[in-house]
Parts: sequence; structure tokens; C-alpha cells
Amino acid sequence: MDTPKLPPLVAQSNGKYTYICTFTNKWDKDKQRSYRAGSVTVGKIDGGSKVGVIKWTEAFLEEHPEFKNFVATRKLVTNNGKNSYEIELSKPSAQEDKLIPLKDSLDLKKLNVGVTWLFDEILSDTPLASALKMNLSTNKLDIKLLSQAYFKLIEPERSIDFYEIFATYTKLPFKKALAPRSITKILQEIDAKSILQFLKTLKQECTLQDDKNINHTNVYYALEANSIATSSFDQENNFGQFKDLDNLKQFNVLMMVNQDTGCPIYYKEYQDAKPNIATVIDILKDAKLKDCQKPILVSNRDYDTIISISKLLKNNQSFIFNLSTKFTLVKKEIAKVLNTLLDDCDYNRKIGLSHVTLKQDFKFPSKSASTLDKARSKETAPLYIHVFLDHYKREIAQDEFRYTLRYLLDKQNLYLQKLQFISQLKKGESLKNKAYTTEDLERFENELSSLKLSQEEQAWIDKFTCFDADHKRIVNNKAKENYLTSMCIRVLVSDTVSDPVKAHLAYEDRVEVEKCFRSVKDYTLDVFEHISNFKILTGKFFVHFLAASIQCLLRQRIYETKIRRSKYPTEFDASIEKLIANLSTITQIVFNGANFISGMDNKKKKQVINKSVSKNNYQKQRKEMYKHKEKLQSNLNEDSDDVVLYSEGLTISGLANLLNISSTEIIKKLMSLGIMANLNASIDFDTAEIVCLDYNKTLKKDS
Repeated sequence: MDTPKLPPLVAQSNGKYTYICTFTNKWDKDKQRSYRAGSVTVGKIDGGSKVGVIKWTEAFLEEHPEFKNFVATRKLVTNNGKNSYEIELSKPSAQEDKLIPLKDSLDLKKLNVGVTWLFDEILSDTPLASALKMNLSTNKLDIKLLSQAYFKLIEPERSIDFYEIFATYTKLPFKKALAPRSITKILQEIDAKSILQFLKTLKQECTLQDDKNINHTNVYYALEANSIATSSFDQENNFGQFKDLDNLKQFNVLMMVNQDTGCPIYYKEYQDAKPNIATVIDILKDAKLKDCQKPILVSNRDYDTIISISKLLKNNQSFIFNLSTKFTLVKKEIAKVLNTLLDDCDYNRKIGLSHVTLKQDFKFPSKSASTLDKARSKETAPLYIHVFLDHYKREIAQDEFRYTLRYLLDKQNLYLQKLQFISQLKKGESLKNKAYTTEDLERFENELSSLKLSQEEQAWIDKFTCFDADHKRIVNNKAKENYLTSMCIRVLVSDTVSDPVKAHLAYEDRVEVEKCFRSVKDYTLDVFEHISNFKILTGKFFVHFLAASIQCLLRQRIYETKIRRSKYPTEFDASIEKLIANLSTITQIVFNGANFISGMDNKKKKQVINKSVSKNNYQKQRKEMYKHKEKLQSNLNEDSDDVVLYSEGLTISGLANLLNISSTEIIKKLMSLGIMANLNASIDFDTAEIVCLDYNKTLKKDS
């Protein structure tokens, strides 16, 4: 290959760097001589030296791509006793390409990027991301908040004080490491007004997304409410009593998630009691859901009361509730169907449970009735009561019951024996022909106190045992059966869903949403107890809401992948925790403006590009490309302009030359596939084939 010719260049030094510049000459008619009218910097020499390797600017290499595969070195040469500088172009040797100057190595930066890729892809094109950008993009507030949410997902056990260190070695949406003081200012910017506007936009974006899902007749919305404690104080607000039996003040957080998409549609914090069912109904009405979809509220036992069910029916709001087994509506029905549930013939392999569905007519006050007529004017609606029995949980509960009973009875018998022994000692009786001292008696009494049943243990014995006619202690089978029923039976009630399998799957999906939601509580408990600044609490809640929302979106993507029966690599784990741990090993090394990826082999690369992690359907492109491969190969020969020849070790810059495009375009394409590389990196045949496909070229191996 011929050495290309350099344009006219001049060196300019400022002490720290020597810059290489192009220049243009103009003629001065008055002075009858030429002069330099202007110059443009096209490269520099590090270290302030006038000689050394030149690093060209990207703009210069874009304009002169012929210099990309050459090393330019400015040297001092002597001709006829005169010193002058010249630039020499040479091909880099393999050894030179591996050497890094010590000074340059100080600029090398290593970042964890795998999990960030994952979260970025999960969030892209979602209503949540759109609402954040539309309402909180001022001063990059949206990506600052997302970066903190990423931190909470990747380092859940760390306090926010660790964020500044974390940001120095992790690639985040907001690149700058934020000090605790800066984070406090950011959180203070989040107030009730900004959240209200955010939620309004979020609902609008969710509605637009639902427009594309017109085939869904039912849409399930997971409803979860939970309490979070804090030691922060604010004299102007009242707080509820915290349920975890500490004296901290309580917040209640309500979150509603579309189970089909995993995207939240509502979130709010309440400083006092949990929001009632009327508030929930208003939230659903305010969401303005499409008429072609039927919203079904799926909740745990937060709203399993006659009043809640009546209000939902009066407002024509469909639901699936998990009812307590003590609920008067179903308590008698469970006893009737228990033998049927225990019969293995009714076992459903699809869900791993036995189930029975009952239908009842439920009476509730008419919506149009006046206050005086409510007692007389009633409407009737059918309710489907689905009773499920988990045989595995029943066996575990049976073993635990048996072990607990035997342990408490043995403890009680030993206590009675010890008590009788001490009583005899106090009477002065000699036992086992051995005399005991006063110290021995005190020691026996101390041991006796440790054997005495606690009030809870004694209550357990009294509840689950009784005496027969011969005064022999036996198990109270009725109480035992009630206990086992509460441990292994789930009751779901719905006004709409008559299919028990659909009801079960909808509720199980809600349970997964609850796990993500509970991370809000787990992330905040230890940290919030030490917060005394009440003004940042709203911002804190919002960050953790974002973290829980990302988990919900990721959980839904993994679920969709399982439904499609996508094949994971054998070492790939679909759980969120192990997925994050797996991708945390992928690092990006930034050096001299280039990006290098380590800890990422071909299998792991496919994990990142896989549809469960990325929206860029790498496998689909490959499938479509090979669909007509034989036809393409038969119609095209190697001399065709539409054929690109691939040789082993082909670099990205080499492929760019073959396609007659800039290397930057290829690098951007690779980044969209989750692959980071520099100009001189080699590209494998499969990846190069996908790149060529975008430019209507066919890649063939050079024979």
C-alpha cells in the first residue's frame, strides 16, 4: 500500500502540548509576500515535546481516512548541518500496538457497564422514560434521578453516601459523580407539584401504549400498599402508627402497575393511614382507560372486606382479591370442598395446585338508592370464589406442626419432672442416695425457669391439644385442620374472572410485582431511620419508586421471554439478582477516546443482545438474513458490487473501507447491538454480516 501524502502542516507549542495544524496562505499585494491567513488544529503531541507520535483529531481522520492505518511521528532530522522537522508515516507493528506509555496509562478509566446496558434497554421507549424526560429533564434532573435508582438496584445494601464512590467505577446515565450535598439538593427539587405533573404525563403515555395493545380484552393492574418508617420529623404533619412495633413514624406508599407491560401507572405516598378503596376507585377512573379494555384490579388482603367489595361492584370496577380463610363469605365453603381439594384426582399440573371454583350471588346496596333505602334496596352480582390448595405447603405445615407439638410437649414434661424433683428436695427427701446442697437447689431452680413454657407456647399447647375421656392429651383435630388450611389454602374472589387458572396466574404475577415493590421498603428502612431532613423524603421515595419500577419492567421482560420459550445459555440465570450479578462482570475500558470491553465472551455478548435484555433483535436479524441466503449466494458472484469479501482478522476500519463508509457509522451500529470496540479492533464474521445487511451488501468469506 502506497504511503498517502500529508497536507501542509505546521507545529504550534504552548509548553504542555505541541499542536499540529493545517494552514492556508494568502498573498499580500502591498508587501508582495504570502502570509498565513488561518490555521486549524488537526492533531497534537502529548507531553509538550516537539517530537513524538501525533494523535489526529476525529475530524481530520473523517476528512482523510487514508491516515487511519498509519502511525504519524514528528522527528528532528539534520541535513547538511541544518536541523528541521518532518512527519514520517509508518505502519504500526504488533509490538508497538500493545505498548502504552506510562503517562497515557494514568488516563485509563475502567467502568462497569453490563448492568447499565440492561437497565437502559429496559427503560427505552417506555412510558416511564418518556414521562421522566418530559417533566424532569431540566438540568438533567431525570438522568440524575435514574442514576441514583441504578445505584439502589446494583448496591441495595449501601447508603446513598456511597454513591459518589460507586459513580467513579460504574457507567451511569449521569456521568459525573455526585457528592452527598449535591444529591440532597437534587432530592429537594422533587416536590408534590412536580410528581403530580409527572404522574399526569405517565398516565397519558400509558394510554398511548395501550392503544397499541387493542387485542387485550382484560388488563390486570397490580395494587400494592405498604408502610415505611422514618425518624425524620415535621411538626406540621401527622403520621400513622408504624406496624413493625418500633416507635418510628409511618408513611404509606401506594403503587399501581400494569401487569401486562410491567409499567407503573400510579404512585403516591400518604403520611397517615393507608388509602381507602374509594381513593383506589378514583385513581382508576382518573387513569381514563380505554373502553376496549377492561381494567381488573388485583390486590392482596389490603382491601378484602365486604365494604370494599360492595363499593367496587357499585362502581362497576372488576377485581381479583386474595381473601383471608377466616372471611365469613367463604369460611363455610372451604369446609365443604376440603375433601375434594385433598383428592389427588383434582390436582392441576399446569399450576401445581388443586382447585375448586364456587359461584355465589353477592348482595350489595344499590348505587342509586338513598341513604334511608340502602338497607332495603340491594343489587345482586355473581362472585367467583376460587379455592386453591398447595399440597407441598400442606406437607411442610404438617411437618412443622408435628415438630412444634412434640418439642413443646417434651419441654413441658421435662419441666414437670424437674418441678417434682425440686419439690422432693425441699421436703428433705434424699434422692438416689445422694445429698444435695443449697447451691445445688438454687442451680436446679434456675434450670427450671428456663424450661417453663412462655405464654405464647402455653397458648399454642392449649389451642391445638385437648384431653379425652381418659384424661390423655390428644390433638385437637379441628384446630389443627384450621391451621393447616390457613397455611396451604389461598382464596381468590373475582366478579369477572371465572377461570381459576387465569385468576391464579394473574395473582401470581401480582405477587412478583409485590416483590419489586417491597424493595422500596427494604431499600429505605435502614437509611430513612437516620434521616432528619424531612424535605428530601419526597425525593427519596421517588428514587426508590423508580428503582422498583425498573425491577417491574425487567421482571416483565424476563417473563415474556420465558413465555416465548427463548433459550438462555446454560450459565444464564433469569432471576433479577443473578442477572445483575452476571452482567456486573462486564467492564468498559476507556483509553485515548476508544472503548474496550472486557469480561464479555461471545456467549455473554448474546445474553446482552438477547431479546430478554435488549430490544435489538439480533437473532431475528440473523434469521431473516439466512432465510434467503442460498438465493443471494447463487445470484451474486464475488465480482459484484453488492458482495463484500471477509478475511480473517478484518478490522472495523477495514470493513468501513470495504463498505465505503466512515468507521464512526460502524461503531455506532455496533453500540446499538451492545458491542463496544475501537477502530483497530477485529470484527467477527457473524457481526460483520449483520452490519453489511444494513447497507444492502452480502458478506462472503474470502477463499
